[in-house]
Amino acid sequence: MLNIDRLTRRKHQVLPVLNALEEMGGRLFSLEDELDTADDNPDSNTELRLHELVARAEREARRTSERMRLMARHRARRGLHQNGSRRPYGHTADWRSLVPHEAEVLNEAARRVVAGEAVFTIARDFTARAIPTATGKTTWQHDVLRQMLLNARMVGKREYDDALIDVDYMPAILPEDLWQRVRD
Repeated sequence: MLNIDRLTRRKHQVLPVLNALEEMGGRLFSLEDELDTADDNPDSNTELRLHELVARAEREARRTSERMRLMARHRARRGLHQNGSRRPYGHTADWRSLVPHEAEVLNEAARRVVAGEAVFTIARDFTARAIPTATGKTTWQHDVLRQMLLNARMVGKREYDDALIDVDYMPAILPEDLWQRVRD
């Protein structure tokens, strides 16, 4: 193993990992961290060293998490969208324009929800009609459609800490009154 922090970043997971290795007749060896659980030398303090390395990894994981939260808060306060791994359905990849046929699909879904139709039924209908999703597939998942319709980007906003923040460059897909009725 190159670095111990690749094994675990939580102190409470060290002992179960060591016990499992011992039961299997295995050992933990790392050149980078100068650690060998097969070392019987009492001066090596292998277990103590392992706990120190994992504690350091746990602190770094907490710091990384806090940096990510601060970055998200900063982006929200500046009115910027939160990037994802794929293009949001209804918006272009840069979130600055609408994809007209997708926006119309979302408007149709919102109107149908407000009229009392179940999201599950709407998703099944979209699948039957072979309407492509943002990834190009034609199978719609009702929970994904529900999440899309409830998302603040439907009205050109983002939600952070229970507050709606305008995103100036993001056009609304749904009228705000329709979106509120969907959410209700």
